[in-house]
Amino acid sequence: MEHQQAIFQEFYRIPLQGTEEGFGLGLAIASRLSQAFGHPVGMALRPGRGSIFWVELR
Repeated sequence: MEHQQAIFQEFYRIPLQGTEEGFGLGLAIASRLSQAFGHPVGMALRPGRGSIFWVELR
């Protein structure tokens, strides 16, 4: 996915995909919080079906 790294940046939204609503902050906030607590964030892309995101709790 060409946007895989960018989607974790603040205010980034994938152009013309899905809804135009939102501010592009959700994944950025989740990523920063997980880094602060030492829990990695992961992502898996399923072409044509969507994406799965998770936070690994140790």
